[in-house]
Amino acid sequence: MREYGVLIALVGGISRSGNRIGLDAADGTWFLWVVATQSVAVSTAAYAKIAHSDVAATLAVLCWGLGVLQLILVATIVGARLIFVGVGPTDETAPYWVFMGSGAISILAAAEVLGTAEEQIVFPRDVVGGVAMAIWAFGTWLIPLIIGLMLWQRTRPNSPRGYRSALWAMVFPIGMYGESSRQLGFIRGTEWLDDLGTWEAWIAFAVWAVVFVGMLYAGLRRVSRPTTPA
Repeated sequence: MREYGVLIALVGGISRSGNRIGLDAADGTWFLWVVATQSVAVSTAAYAKIAHSDVAATLAVLCWGLGVLQLILVATIVGARLIFVGVGPTDETAPYWVFMGSGAISILAAAEVLGTAEEQIVFPRDVVGGVAMAIWAFGTWLIPLIIGLMLWQRTRPNSPRGYRSALWAMVFPIGMYGESSRQLGFIRGTEWLDDLGTWEAWIAFAVWAVVFVGMLYAGLRRVSRPTTPA
């Protein structure tokens, strides 16, 4: 039910927002739909490995396949928004990291599904592994694109500056990219991918630290700001 809840929340948000209809409403947060579905795939596959359950393994691979299709669908919609509507001066670009993060958790789900190869017979192991590597390549390609989008947005007048809560949208996807790379590299026996995921964890930690320090600094500034007498 988790993925249905996310979808209803997204659609409901559009319905209640009179000035954000159609493609203009699509942004990086829409990929939470994919994240919800793939999180079900990850947890179900983990259970299947522990319980040696054919039913759970089959459900996990079906959820993974559904999540991949959702990723393609949402990527098409959000891509159309970026091309035909563009990014406004005050729009947040940090949530677009969820685009990459939804691909990363899809890779992690694939790695978990590969671990249940003996229990599920829906998709061949080579198909799951090949699709996962294709998603990994696309997610890696997205990283400099999103960084460039954030830097370009920063040069525009009235663009968001300093710490804001939306920056936390970067932390999970960057961390998930490293973990999914490590897990996929391990399960496929691809040593360089395993090593890349291990080293990328330090980058994720650095991003977390920068955002956390920024949050503390912004909070201290608000507390120390003199109040205006009534």
